[in-house]
Amino acid sequence: MLIFKRPSETEFRQVKRMVQHYELELELLHPDKFTILKNDEKLLAFGCLRVVDNYAEIECVGVAEGQRGKGWGKMIVKKLLATGPETIWLATDMPKYFEKFNFVPSKQVPRELSRKIVPVVEGAKPTARNRVKAMVFSKKK
Repeated sequence: MLIFKRPSETEFRQVKRMVQHYELELELLHPDKFTILKNDEKLLAFGCLRVVDNYAEIECVGVAEGQRGKGWGKMIVKKLLATGPETIWLATDMPKYFEKFNFVPSKQVPRELSRKIVPVVEGAKPTARNRVKAMVFSKKK
């Protein structure tokens, strides 16, 4: 049976290992900000929604090794969007993936997000860090 929940201490240690392994950027790892998707005892996917004042951001989404391509990441993103406020931001090097959820690129970003966006310097070697794009989702249509 699939369930969404906040991680236990043991589950959160698994999440932290995956965050490090996948080299996801997350400033403050705190279990209360995470939602995990489990099937029986197996951790399938996780995501973090940080809400501070009038600012909300999906900070990381990950799917367990061997579980990719099964829709678990999509389920986590949809759950975070459903439980979040009207406007949600993210910084990602996978903009095409998040366009499926109606995120759109944005050049004007909140100060909190701007520190994650590295300007591309002409002639510089591409890295994951300088491919990061700011995107925004709005429930208002």
